[in-house]
Amino acid sequence: MADDSNPDTELLPVHPRPGARPARSIWVGEDGPAPVEETNADVRPFSHGNGTQFSEVASTYQARHLIETTSKKPKSQANSHRSQTRLLGVDVARGMAFLGMVIIHILPGSDENSGSPTPIWTIFSGNAAALFALLAGVSLEFMTGGRSPYTGDKRIRALVSIATRSLILLVIGMTINLVGEASGVLNILPYYGLMFFIAIPLTLFRVRWLILIALIFASVGPFLVFSAYDLVGDPFTGNPTILDLFTRPSEVFTILTFTGAYPIVTWALYLCVGIALGRLSLHRERTQVAMVIVGTVIAVFSKITSFILLARQGGREAIFDATKDLARADFRDLQIFGPESYYPTTTYWWLAVDAPHSNTPFAMTFSLGVAMAVLGLVLLLSKYLMNWLAFFANMGSMTLTLYAMHLILVGIVDVTPHPAFWFIAQVTFAVAFAVIWALTVGPGPLEKLVSRASKAVGSAFIPERTRPQKAARH
Repeated sequence: MADDSNPDTELLPVHPRPGARPARSIWVGEDGPAPVEETNADVRPFSHGNGTQFSEVASTYQARHLIETTSKKPKSQANSHRSQTRLLGVDVARGMAFLGMVIIHILPGSDENSGSPTPIWTIFSGNAAALFALLAGVSLEFMTGGRSPYTGDKRIRALVSIATRSLILLVIGMTINLVGEASGVLNILPYYGLMFFIAIPLTLFRVRWLILIALIFASVGPFLVFSAYDLVGDPFTGNPTILDLFTRPSEVFTILTFTGAYPIVTWALYLCVGIALGRLSLHRERTQVAMVIVGTVIAVFSKITSFILLARQGGREAIFDATKDLARADFRDLQIFGPESYYPTTTYWWLAVDAPHSNTPFAMTFSLGVAMAVLGLVLLLSKYLMNWLAFFANMGSMTLTLYAMHLILVGIVDVTPHPAFWFIAQVTFAVAFAVIWALTVGPGPLEKLVSRASKAVGSAFIPERTRPQKAARH
């Protein structure tokens, strides 16, 4: 046994003796020695049988701790802060996507004198909707657990909620289509709803498989669209209504899947990539920079490859040979603005064109690259410029509500005679409504409706298990 009288033996490890021990001093960063208590009978911090243990240091420590949290947060709080920042960045990007779609729907796409596309149309056409769809995949992955996917009942409950959202969005979108098409705007919401349903099995795959499936959609999907147009021709409408769903269900299915403006067989590409991105550490700057770089590379590669195939590999001449009576000027317009419905199905060389909304491989991958780069850049900037981007975040938190109101307006009113007026009016209203509603109420009205309904169905299908409470100690 160690001899307590020998100071050398104090360095040797000894087992603690049972019973109460003298309290050790705790330095809290102030001058002078820390208070020393006489006993340590209760191991709970800042408490004693009479509630006074450590009372002298408690207030000092707690005050110091509050100061420290402003500069250095605990790990759990830091993770929560990063998650909140990430979500705000996603909302900012979603708000920008909404603004881009309003621009495309209202402002003219070409110059009246030269016929050339306007710069703002060149920037947003096809890319705003692609960002919208990419963010749908990111949001869906957040709903299923993000980097830590849900398992068991929690996963099933989340997937049932997603299926419910899918049905609600489909109904809302097709009901809005009953309003009319005064401005000729194509509604993405029915396709959006079907995308949510398609996403249910996609959320079960790992990132590498999601990338592989995305490549299949990007390469095979455009050929399926081409073949569908070759077989059935143009769809009977660009905006199928809820009545059409019951009277012409097979045609509506064909429109949403193959021949519509946002066919699932190609636009699921954005969904797959969005789900894959939702599995990454989007709060890290390394991930955000990588998204900008990879997205830029994909976009540039798509443009260059399309140009080489058409100009250097004989694609343009093959199109003229196969498509009789096609003028050079008409081909130029088709190459820049895309077709009103779809390209002539005279040759597969049309799939080398990369015009917006043409559903060709290079059009899809170019918009994907732009959407990825924009999302990465917005996530980066949101860390430093959130005060300036807050109104985008407010709009992004209720895009379903704002987009539905936008569709109703352009469905009733023909905005083409006075596009500037209607654009300024809608954007001003959207910003004001989003800011005021977010500050006074919270989530958008349609967002709250969809969220509550989907969660209620999910909980009804798989009830949450209540954990038994532990009996209190006396």
